[in-house]
Amino acid sequence: MKFISRGMFALGALACAGLAGAQTYDLFMAETPGGFLGGNTASYGGLQRYQVTAGTATLVGTLPNSSLSDPVGVVVSGGDLYVSNRHGNNTGVSSIQRFGIGPASLSGGAALVTAPISGFHGFAFAPNGDLFVTTVSTGTRRFRPDGLGGYTDIGGVGSGQVRDVWISPDGNTMIETGSGGMIVRSVGANSLGTGTAFNIGNSFFHQMAFRGNALYTAANATGNIYRVDLNASFQPISATVIGNVTGALGVTFSPDGSEMWVGSTGTANNSLNRFALSGNNWVLQQSVSLGSVSPGYLAAVPEPMTMVGMGLAALVVARRKRKA
Repeated sequence: MKFISRGMFALGALACAGLAGAQTYDLFMAETPGGFLGGNTASYGGLQRYQVTAGTATLVGTLPNSSLSDPVGVVVSGGDLYVSNRHGNNTGVSSIQRFGIGPASLSGGAALVTAPISGFHGFAFAPNGDLFVTTVSTGTRRFRPDGLGGYTDIGGVGSGQVRDVWISPDGNTMIETGSGGMIVRSVGANSLGTGTAFNIGNSFFHQMAFRGNALYTAANATGNIYRVDLNASFQPISATVIGNVTGALGVTFSPDGSEMWVGSTGTANNSLNRFALSGNNWVLQQSVSLGSVSPGYLAAVPEPMTMVGMGLAALVVARRKRKA
């Protein structure tokens, strides 16, 4: 499935830039109009793809709304791009699509999950392969691979307005965002523990991003961006304001963790905002105006030619080790 191009991809140049510096990467952004859109498919958003080189983001392609179904969440896992569709929030059907990431196009797009649930938002893969998906009003659902390329709903939280979910690297802790902050639950083989609230502020929190044993998330109403530090058991212990962008909603980091992107949504301030780490402080470096496009969640990934180069380098190292 090809993007509608808004710029020429010079493949040779991209390959050289990607292999020469870790800070050439792709940034994906869901276009997410707010509110209940129902069956008004003409109002559904698409997907934008930016190439970030030396700190500058350039729009290089879009995926039209006809290829999606009201997207919100974006996750990169195993070299593929996954997109959650809320289907207007109130039509009673949600889905997650999977795309292969190529240098100038996305391939595939088949739905891995289609469920009679309203309003999929953020989602995360657990170490065992289970897929956890937040919904607009019915808590977090848990899906398990069925061995046939799809997923089966095995339960979850019965209610609650949550907007993103994170699973700890050891697979034992689940953290959700929603009204007022976070909810922390233990994760069993086939069950979830009772939720414990970690209050941050009087706002609705959406996407989370993990970096340096901390979760970063934004308060949409106030625009405050928080770093939530975790203890050794991945439990939240403190929250610190590290920046502010009016209407902040989506948060992600560059592949090397030195740049943070925050999506700002609202009729007067739709934008993508890049922060760079200076000492212990995150400093706003760039704002990309999005006009009437409202950003949803974000995901960054090394640009495809970089991933190819990294794979080739790993192969060379492995061959040298075998010869040694």
